Amino acid sequence: MNQQTRDHVVAVARRLGYRKNPGASSLREGGGQLVGAVLESAAFAADPLNPKLFWPRFLDGFVVELNSAGIGVVLVSRENLDPLYRAPVEVLLVLADLVEQLADSLPFGMPIIAGSDTAQNVVATVSHDYGAFIEEVIEHLRQRGATRLALMASETPIPTVDSVLDRLYKCAEAHGLEATVVGASSQAVEAAVAGGVDSILTIGTNVGGTIEAVTRAGKSIPGDVLLCSLSEADFTAAFSPAVTTMWLKGYESGRLVAEAVHRGLASGQFESVTLPHELVVRESTGGSKVRD
Repeated sequence: MNQQTRDHVVAVARRLGYRKNPGASSLREGGGQLVGAVLESAAFAADPLNPKLFWPRFLDGFVVELNSAGIGVVLVSRENLDPLYRAPVEVLLVLADLVEQLADSLPFGMPIIAGSDTAQNVVATVSHDYGAFIEEVIEHLRQRGATRLALMASETPIPTVDSVLDRLYKCAEAHGLEATVVGASSQAVEAAVAGGVDSILTIGTNVGGTIEAVTRAGKSIPGDVLLCSLSEADFTAAFSPAVTTMWLKGYESGRLVAEAVHRGLASGQFESVTLPHELVVRESTGGSKVRD
């Protein structure tokens, strides 16, 4: 097929909304199905202060669940999508907030499961209910007496962090809290505490350094400063005091998405998935001293 003919076929297919049908492909080809997954490489960037446990655990649950059903996974970073064009991938999972950025680079006609449905060929969405868990964690801090809240985030780019920070800030102000965004370094935390913040919410970064910084500032947790984290709950249980955590459940999230993909590959119809979360209240906001 010459390039002119190919371009015409692609243009017509786009206009008609063509999309590969994995259910039909499965019946025709039988077994050996492959699922593609695209992830921001920064989600795995080495940073001792921010271990980034959610995405590795998500992928663990996702791959293990699909492999147990005889389905393979082709995992690529956004920087190199070439393997997606060479492998017979049936459906593509575009994680975090990448689908809009990569819309023009993804394989044509490929069914896509993504964090939003704004791009072409997105057949289902996978996302936490950000509004729900942000409302829950801010309301918890408010009920425990927070009035001046410091929001901590790593300087290393992490998928979805900017949008989560923006929502946290707006929700805090809507609940009457004075919110400010601070750096993740211990020095930045110490300065914020010295400046009068009475609560800190960290997106999983520098939890140990934050506790030490509060102590150096002559304050205690939770007596003077409340501390809460958005991260994996077992990680934050190891600190003293044990840290209250909005747990986003990495492994369970990956497993749930894999189950939905498996069903979709069989039927050709993919369902959206709302990922689980759970607020685990511990000592750092006045909860129980009993370790998990």
